[in-house]
Amino acid sequence: MFQGYDLKHFFKFIIPSILAFTILGVYSVVDGFFVGNALGDAGVSAINIVFHAVALTFALGSGIVLGGAVIWSIESGRGNLEKAYKSLKVALILLAHVSLIITIVPFVWMDEILDVLGARGDVASYGKIYLWYMFGATIIQLSGSVFVPYERNNGGVTYATYFMVIVFIMNIVLDYVLIMIFPFGIHGAAIATLLS
Repeated sequence: MFQGYDLKHFFKFIIPSILAFTILGVYSVVDGFFVGNALGDAGVSAINIVFHAVALTFALGSGIVLGGAVIWSIESGRGNLEKAYKSLKVALILLAHVSLIITIVPFVWMDEILDVLGARGDVASYGKIYLWYMFGATIIQLSGSVFVPYERNNGGVTYATYFMVIVFIMNIVLDYVLIMIFPFGIHGAAIATLLS
């Protein structure tokens, strides 16, 4: 079945991709752990409920970036660097436009978004704070997602993986500092996620 396939090469690319998306999923667990210890059930519930909206934002950005990275790889492999760089430029422009829309639109319907997600009372209050930061800094979040796929597709699989691990560790340290040492609560969780 696998005759003729270079499985080592395949896994060299697939494992860092799986690791990257696993780390993204664990972000909410890390934020939830620290917020839950600092603010209790309402805080951890807020993180768990609103992170779906954050994940959707990241999914949109990742789709654009990964699509651009595939075209980059194809054109680079053909030796057509002009088209490769053009695909990067198009992906960045599209990412900027999507970021702008995601930054503006949710602020208009923030209460409705929280209602659809099922947030009520203190959970809604904490969730609103977290989403204000996340949606307000969409361009920062999505810009950070550009490096990994392009670096990985450009042959820097190890660097891309190290980058993701370092960013994840940074998030843990910043969560600890901004929630447990400086009691910024839900604000600290959002800032830690954005800075990392």
